[in-house]
Amino acid sequence: MKYKKILVCVHIYYHNQVDYIIEKLKSIEKFDYDLYVTYSQENQETKEKFLNFNKDTKFLLTQNIGYDIYPFLFLIDKIDLDKYYCLLKLHTKNCNKFGSYSWRDDLYENLLDTENIFRNNFNKLKKYGMVGSKKWIFKMGDKLPEDSWLYEKICTEIGIEPIRAKFVGGTIFLARIEIIKKIKNLNLLKLDYSCKKMETGSNSTAAHVVERLFGVICKQMNMRIYGSDQLKMFSEKWNKRFIKNVFSLENKYTYKYLTFLWISIRFKRYKYNINGDGNKLYIINGKNAYPLRKKSIKGLNVSIKGENNFIGIANNAKFENCNFKINADNGVILVKDNTELKNCEFTLEKEPYMQIEITENTKLENKEIISNDKYEQTII
Repeated sequence: MKYKKILVCVHIYYHNQVDYIIEKLKSIEKFDYDLYVTYSQENQETKEKFLNFNKDTKFLLTQNIGYDIYPFLFLIDKIDLDKYYCLLKLHTKNCNKFGSYSWRDDLYENLLDTENIFRNNFNKLKKYGMVGSKKWIFKMGDKLPEDSWLYEKICTEIGIEPIRAKFVGGTIFLARIEIIKKIKNLNLLKLDYSCKKMETGSNSTAAHVVERLFGVICKQMNMRIYGSDQLKMFSEKWNKRFIKNVFSLENKYTYKYLTFLWISIRFKRYKYNINGDGNKLYIINGKNAYPLRKKSIKGLNVSIKGENNFIGIANNAKFENCNFKINADNGVILVKDNTELKNCEFTLEKEPYMQIEITENTKLENKEIISNDKYEQTII
C-alpha cells in the first residue's frame, strides 16, 4: 500500500531549540513529507537552519496567542489535508523551573529519536489513531476547568458531546489525518485564546481544552492512542533502564520496589527521604492526585535535606503518627483542605526561610511543631 505524504507541523517559540528539533527531524528524512514551520516572530537564523535542512520548508507568521495550539489551528486551516496520510505535530517546550527539559525530551525521544523508532510509531497508525509518549498520556479528570466546566462550555459551543478521553499532554504526537480533518472542521479558531499570562505549567485556557480535544475526537472516531515507550539502544536512558531491570531497589510513592531480572516485588514504604534540591511532595487524596494517593496514612516519616523543597498535604487525607522534617534552607510544608492530623510531628531544623502553613478546616490532635532556628514562619 502506498501512503500519501506526512504533514509535519513545527511551531517555534523558543528559537534556541531549533537545532534540537532539526536533529530529531533527521529520523524522518527517508519518508515523504512536507514541512511547515510557524512562529510568532520573524527570525532569519531559524529560517536558514530549516531551509538548510529541507529547502522546501514553508513558513507562516502567526499571532502569539494560544501557546502552540492557535498557530497549529491557524496553519491547518490554510492547508489541503486531503494530500496527507498523517500529521506529525511538534513544537518547542520550555524547561521547568529547575532547568530540566525532561518533558520535551520524553515526548520527542519516544516519538522520533531514531528512524527505527519513528517507523515503528508510523506503522502503529494502521491500528491506532494517535501515537504519543506513553509517560505523557493522561486521562481527563474533573478538577481542572479544562477537564470540567470550561471543557463542557466549549463542547457546547462547537457542538460535540463532552465525553472524557485520554490525551497526549504537551501536544507532541503523530496522528491519522482523519482526526486532524475533524479538528479543522470544528472551527476552533473562533474560540477565545487570550489569557493574561502564558507560561509553562499553566492551565485553564481554551488552548488546554483543545489539547484534550485531539484525544476526544480520536475516541469519538472509535480510535485509540498508542503510548510509545521506546529508547535508542545503548543510549544513556536505555542503559539505565536495562540496569534497573537486571537489579534495582527503588522507592516510589508509598512503596519500595525490588527488581531482579525484570521481576519486581513491591513492599510497603513508611520512610520518605528527600536528599536533593527542588523536590515537591504532594500527599493528597483524589483519583487525579499524586504521588501518595491514600485516604488514611499511618506511620509515615518524611525527611528533607535539600534546598527549595516542598511538602503539600491536602484533600481530606488523614494522617496518624507521622513525622515531617525539614533540615535545609527554604523548605515549605503546606497542610490544607480538611486534612486530619493525629499525633503528627513537624520539625524545622536548619537555616532561615522555612515555612509551615496549616489552613482550611484542618483538624489537629496531639500536634508537635519544633523550630530550631530563626526566620521560620508557622501559620495555623
